[in-house]
Amino acid sequence: MSLNFADTVMVAAEFGAIANDYRKFTFEGVLTNADPYQWGISQPASTDIQVLSVDGDKALQMSDSTTSNYCYAYKDFPAKNGIVTFNVSYKYANTGRWDRIRFYNGTNIGIDIINFEEGLGWLTGTSTRNVIQRISANTWYNLKIVADTSTQKFDAYINDVLVKSGCPFTGYVTQFDRIALDTGNSFTNTAVYDDIIIK
Repeated sequence: MSLNFADTVMVAAEFGAIANDYRKFTFEGVLTNADPYQWGISQPASTDIQVLSVDGDKALQMSDSTTSNYCYAYKDFPAKNGIVTFNVSYKYANTGRWDRIRFYNGTNIGIDIINFEEGLGWLTGTSTRNVIQRISANTWYNLKIVADTSTQKFDAYINDVLVKSGCPFTGYVTQFDRIALDTGNSFTNTAVYDDIIIK
């Protein structure tokens, strides 16, 4: 066992981690059937966001049974630039429903990951679809995005395997300070997220 030296250590119980340079959201410390602790959320009629026990572990579940609206959850974190790594474990009840994982700088989207009909992918610009990998319904995956704000490109890993490299950002950002999750507008679906790490 080894412990890396750090000048400061932050106790971050709400994130489910003790960290010096990263944030980890496991939802373990949140009551079942409750809203995610210290996340901003929007859950209009026919949608629901809550922490539930999923496959024996607590996770954030987003349910959307309307085709006229969507729900979303977001979390701000101290701004990071240079090489920024995001890990998100996710599972979708159905594929191709346009559920999104977005990485922002303020209100500007840097990387827009989407549950496309063709598979998990991302947008370049406002409309060009790019596929990262085909995915299956009701299957857990771990997505790792290693983004470089100096080159405006990222590498994408699925279950720790590099599947795409040198991917251009969706939009220009100089840093990242927010992660947002939302269900697809005009679609119904259930999305589950866990073990979100930002470093």
